[in-house]
Amino acid sequence: MAFHGLSFLNFTKVNNPVIDISKLKSILQNKDLENFLIDGIIKEIEELKIQNNNSILKIIHQHIINYIKSTIHFFEIDNNITPHIITLCGVNGSGKTATSFKMCNLLLNLGYKAKLVSCDIIRPGAKYQFEDLQQKTNIESYYKDPDEDIFDFINKQFNKKHGNYDVVILDSPGIVMGNKVTIDYVSLIINLIKDTLPQNKFSTLFVADANMGADILSQILFIKNSIDLDGMFISKMETTSRIGQILRASKKFDIPIYGIGNGINMENIEEVSEEKIAHHIFKEDDLL
Repeated sequence: MAFHGLSFLNFTKVNNPVIDISKLKSILQNKDLENFLIDGIIKEIEELKIQNNNSILKIIHQHIINYIKSTIHFFEIDNNITPHIITLCGVNGSGKTATSFKMCNLLLNLGYKAKLVSCDIIRPGAKYQFEDLQQKTNIESYYKDPDEDIFDFINKQFNKKHGNYDVVILDSPGIVMGNKVTIDYVSLIINLIKDTLPQNKFSTLFVADANMGADILSQILFIKNSIDLDGMFISKMETTSRIGQILRASKKFDIPIYGIGNGINMENIEEVSEEKIAHHIFKEDDLL
């Protein structure tokens, strides 16, 4: 049978491409996922002889979701005794200051009375970043002057006579890896606040730069020796999908993940979920 005028069409049966298992394994390893997790994914795909990309994607996502179920938590603000103090700590350049402003902005939008207090006086340029974000957001925020006594600053900012707040966000000084002076200074500040408000809820969150890879493990080990960490916030998620080491650290040290930052705007802060993490790590484009 002839189809006049349609001779240029080439009707052929299109088959799904055969999945290269070794290539898929390499892609998964590049995400910094643990070996046993990768082996479980590959084993299921091979046993079920799956070649359909959508089915493979679902299997990968489900394995990641099962892996991180115990690490994802919702953060709760304690309204019984206010303010609830949330301290953000991390190494220099981890995105701590930007995360502090994002978190304070989110709380204000949710109806909480909140302010931001920064003692980040160690990192060069920290004050300029603080002032820039302060001007852009109009968030009530206070920066410790380098010449100001830390005891006086803490007493002023965390004394209830200076305002009744639901939440106070503390942007702590950036920690320099291997430098005990910097971590001792952060520990001193935290203990001063706890002494000032002994009955209040106090949460210390570690800001994990998504780009740090295996360095995250050593960072947490260094910090945990001096500071109790109650949770983790992943910053700069928009820059990489290689966050397997952060998930490993969360499970290894039993530090729950409470949120993610995925952009430079103040609104780029999100609640975290197993599905969101799984889809961020492995996308359909990874199979192309």
